[in-house]
Amino acid sequence: MSEVLSPNIAKQSTITDSTSMSQARAKRLRCLRKLTGHSRKYFSQTYQLSSGTLQNWETGRFGGLTEKGAHLMLSLLKRESIYCSFEWLMYGSGPGPQTVSTEATLDDALQMPKDSSKTLQTEYEAFKTLYGHTLKIVIQDDAMSPEFNIGDWVAGRIVKPEAIEYLVGHDCIIETEHYGQLLRHIKQHEAHQNTYHLMAHNFNTTVEKPCLYDVKIIQAAPVAWIRTPAS
Repeated sequence: MSEVLSPNIAKQSTITDSTSMSQARAKRLRCLRKLTGHSRKYFSQTYQLSSGTLQNWETGRFGGLTEKGAHLMLSLLKRESIYCSFEWLMYGSGPGPQTVSTEATLDDALQMPKDSSKTLQTEYEAFKTLYGHTLKIVIQDDAMSPEFNIGDWVAGRIVKPEAIEYLVGHDCIIETEHYGQLLRHIKQHEAHQNTYHLMAHNFNTTVEKPCLYDVKIIQAAPVAWIRTPAS
């Protein structure tokens, strides 16, 4: 069974510290390289890239992957027909990796329609493999529009129960005892530490109860992956 995310939390820090962020970037970079089917040695020899530098980037050592390094790797991966956004590589958000022909442009690759549920499921399985224990939801209503619309596939990596309080102010996929699974913006309950207010973005929604108050959260995952199927 996949492990649940266990971030290094302190009250003065964000959900993940710089070390865990470096490790996450390293894991995403390794994933991208493996999509090419080539070794680190291949990249070092083919593109005159220091093997030690690449190893540090892929292991998160000495600060891990830098922004300059990320731009360099994205340009090299593009030559190998692997396209990915800077935001995904560095922060795990935005369009994930795509394998396309060398004739396609980067913008085309990132905007390629996901035209079937089979394709979306394949992408989600790749996300799940990369991040471990996750939650996924397919949007069924307009409660969170315009950011999230009907039909969108949304996923995130589950945090441990003690980390849920650090998700206040974030859009998350949430498992609740009485309302099932839903996507909402988490707000802190003013009086109780163990319950939260779950808020919709769209106050003109057709949903009967767009905002839920004093709710106990069983588990939650901040949104990290969004896909929209082709219309």
